[in-house]
Amino acid sequence: MKAVAANRGVPGARLDVCHVMTLHDPSDLPTDRLSVQVSSLQESHAALVNSTWKFRIGEFSERIIRNMILNFPSCCVLDSDGQPVAWILTYCDCAMGILYTMPGHRRKGYAKALVYGFVVLINRVEADPVDVLVDHWPDFSVLLVKPMRQEEADLYKGVCIFAKDGVALKNVLLETDILDWTQYLCLSFDLCYEETVKAVAANRGVKGTKMSVCHMIKLDDCSDLPTDGLSVQVSSLQESHTALVNSTWKFGSGKFSERMIRNMILNFPSCCVLDSDGQPVAWILTYCDCAMGILYTMPEHRKKGYAKALVSIMAKKLHSEGYPLYCFIEEHNRLSYSLFASLGFTEDPSYRVTWYSFNEMFLNPQ
Repeated sequence: MKAVAANRGVPGARLDVCHVMTLHDPSDLPTDRLSVQVSSLQESHAALVNSTWKFRIGEFSERIIRNMILNFPSCCVLDSDGQPVAWILTYCDCAMGILYTMPGHRRKGYAKALVYGFVVLINRVEADPVDVLVDHWPDFSVLLVKPMRQEEADLYKGVCIFAKDGVALKNVLLETDILDWTQYLCLSFDLCYEETVKAVAANRGVKGTKMSVCHMIKLDDCSDLPTDGLSVQVSSLQESHTALVNSTWKFGSGKFSERMIRNMILNFPSCCVLDSDGQPVAWILTYCDCAMGILYTMPEHRKKGYAKALVSIMAKKLHSEGYPLYCFIEEHNRLSYSLFASLGFTEDPSYRVTWYSFNEMFLNPQ
């Protein structure tokens, strides 16, 4: 390289020499406990990260860092004011890097914990930013996946709650302000904790509505999925199809759900059957939790095998891209349950998930 540069008449400076380190098995990583909030970096943090980077070059490096934050996985520890005090990012070549802890927060085990959590994030580009909150790390009893609300329509995004212990869940919901009970809330959780959540809501003076109870079904092997030939055009949904999908969705709520569906179409796999005019007549999408959903066929196009074909095509597509193969089906929807069961999906009988909404008056469908 030096010879080529010399031939071109260009002087060069060696910035650094590095080891390349790889990890083949993350199962033995340490599980240090942290009583702090761990989140993803936001675009507003770009200047801070850039200011501490050894190789910064003003606005030039800040642009690189902003791109990394927006398009690749990152992880940070937040202080009590919600400001990052330690972080790690992903370069565009998928290498972890720019690991840094503010001087006043060193020797607290943050760096080790960030690397541990980061291994989980590295396989996915985060298209729908969330905070993952736990009561303890990594031996947690309660974990909440809480969407970051950047616009009014983000109110519609649901909070997923996973719990191992009802008492721990009740304590987290009662003794912390993790959830804003004064705004619209949509919570999903194991049905066995229904009375716990209802008791907390009553304590907060909030009434809830049970929206749905679902089976969770999954497919372990997609090799036996049928390869039915369809004499129609199959494609992915486009952003222009958002309003159509939203208008037919059972849980649609105007502009609030439309923003969520647009994000799903733009950032996650989808599949649809197009008519002769190029308009979708049947479709299936992927939620931000990677579950297949919103399977729908226009009434005049039913009983043509579109739904079965779309589920098969989507499952193979998700499998090829490394996604888990699962979905949620409402308890009373025997038709959909039978369809998925016929394709080899099996139910986890120990688990039922329910969705509850609170403060619905804050949603005003347009």
